[in-house]
Amino acid sequence: MTRVFFLIKKNNLKNADFHRIGKALAEVFGEAFSIYNGPVLKLVPVFAAGLCEGAYWVEDDVLKEMERLSGNPVMAFSVFDSDVAFAYSCENGEVRRYVKPDEGMLEEYGFEEYSTELPEFLCNYGISREELEEIWGEDSDIFAEESFFRIEEQLGTIFVFGEDEEYEGIEVIREE
Repeated sequence: MTRVFFLIKKNNLKNADFHRIGKALAEVFGEAFSIYNGPVLKLVPVFAAGLCEGAYWVEDDVLKEMERLSGNPVMAFSVFDSDVAFAYSCENGEVRRYVKPDEGMLEEYGFEEYSTELPEFLCNYGISREELEEIWGEDSDIFAEESFFRIEEQLGTIFVFGEDEEYEGIEVIREE
């Protein structure tokens, strides 16, 4: 699996805001965006096929535009070939990148612009330091793909795998 998952911190954003954000993102990036909103979500998933499917890198301009339009912090997670996990955060226009490489892949692929430290920003969203260490830490033996399911559960959100995904109690806001 190689893909990207985007999340926007919900705060006080409403469906009308998500329509506006989705429409603006579609205009800027030239493709359809789906935003998933529901009462149980604190982090709202954003999906765009061209940015999510088959990619593991996240461009700074995408994160910054999502943050600018929403007025809230944004994060993204990606997995490369099921064995390398990436986490991104964008807050106040600053993008941070983290990598959890499989043994040997750091040297093989580089990833110099990524930090190998823990993505501690996740502790601000309900993941304990101990859980983060277990999921992402140097001694963690959790496969990269599996780490996302644990992060998804700890954050209380959903990771969207395709534009046709539907979830009980979650409204899909699609803008082209």
